[in-house]
Amino acid sequence: MPINFVSEDENLKNYLKERSSLSLLIKKKIIETLQLPLEEDKIDLDCPLFGSGLGLDSVDAVGLAAMIETDFNVRVLDSDISMFRSVNSIVDFILRMRKEIDVGKEAEEVPESTVALGLKLKSKPKDDEVTKVDFQDYLAMRNLVGLVKFASPTLIGIEGPDAESFVDFIVAGNVTDLPVGCLLNSVVLDDGGAISFIIWLARQDAGYLFIADKQKRQAFLTCLNNYKGTLNVEIIDKSEKNDILAIVGPRAQEMVVDIFEEDLLRLGYGEFEILEWKGAKIIIGRYGETGEFDYRFIVPSGLTETLAAEIKDCGSIYKLRFCNQEILKTLMMEMKSIHQDSMLMPGCTPSQVDLQWMIDFQKEDFLGREGLLKSFSKKRPRAILLTTDKESKVLEGDEVWLAGGQIGFVRSVTYSLALSKWVLFAFVDDRYAWPNLDFRVRRNSRKGVSAVSRSAPLFLTLTIIESLNI
Repeated sequence: MPINFVSEDENLKNYLKERSSLSLLIKKKIIETLQLPLEEDKIDLDCPLFGSGLGLDSVDAVGLAAMIETDFNVRVLDSDISMFRSVNSIVDFILRMRKEIDVGKEAEEVPESTVALGLKLKSKPKDDEVTKVDFQDYLAMRNLVGLVKFASPTLIGIEGPDAESFVDFIVAGNVTDLPVGCLLNSVVLDDGGAISFIIWLARQDAGYLFIADKQKRQAFLTCLNNYKGTLNVEIIDKSEKNDILAIVGPRAQEMVVDIFEEDLLRLGYGEFEILEWKGAKIIIGRYGETGEFDYRFIVPSGLTETLAAEIKDCGSIYKLRFCNQEILKTLMMEMKSIHQDSMLMPGCTPSQVDLQWMIDFQKEDFLGREGLLKSFSKKRPRAILLTTDKESKVLEGDEVWLAGGQIGFVRSVTYSLALSKWVLFAFVDDRYAWPNLDFRVRRNSRKGVSAVSRSAPLFLTLTIIESLNI
């Protein structure tokens, strides 16, 4: 089993020291090997290496494998592909191969893909009220393809002569280098450097389009108007006039290309195109928060049902399923992609939830920059993923304990059908926000259950495995 340090404080200190040192070295080696234009402290330990996050490809995977073998004297086999998930998972692998720690059988069984997993999913979790996981929706999106509708999401256009300078100030990411036809996944901060909004930004010929959760619409509009000042920009609320249809799953790319046009095969992660359909313009962009192929169509509201019906009809040969959008929260948590409402806590900064990769620290000014820099000097709880196979109910707000004391709390809970485990998104004392520690999750002074911290993403999806061609 994973290491339990409840009564072994000296071992705990040694493990944390070794883990921290090796993590920094791995980040340095990744930057050197792949010649990335990044500094070590800007690569989060659970930032996905492929897809979203660093966006590496199969060539990079080969380079990383060679680096690990050469610099750490550890053999990398094809069957070890699951370790290419994040910096943390690479550290897990090296430590296990060195036999410096015993991460146990459970850690060695991290699945390589969800191909075989689908065959093992035999029953629903017992507590539907807690998990809110639909068995068939999950199977569709992890093994085949699912369709989700987002009615009236937050869609706000920014146009005018000062559009770029305005958006560049509002968004913490690199807006200036964003080409037309591309998407940026980033954050908008408040004055103190905390996350106000997690957004997608599309750069169009006429300006920019902000895409965010439906419930953030009014607050985001208020934010934009508060900082508009005398700039010559127009803020256009397009939310009520459009919906979003999302096609998600390992077969999503194949299906989208078949239904629409072959050119979409070349649509990369973070890119979008504008299609003419029934006399209207539809924006189709490629996302990646679930680890699967994820194509999202921004559709005029009057055509949404017509397009959805056509997609469902043409998608029948792919076993397309119409899914509830709530399932995306579970898929995102398995990847440690942040769903703002269910996973963040008030005042949360990017570094607490491994979102520093969304920040362009080279920018001289952006909303919340000074507050963000000051936040680095303060000790704050950090987010980790815990898993447990206990049947005892675990709830939001339950206490997380280690070494005989409370060191955090559970923020969100779901059930991973792929892993047959509960997945807990928790905030803990940053000193203990490392994988392979055995915590206790308890409530009302009860004994509680064992919950093990894990590297994220929790597994490589079928989509990522196939895209790596390994």
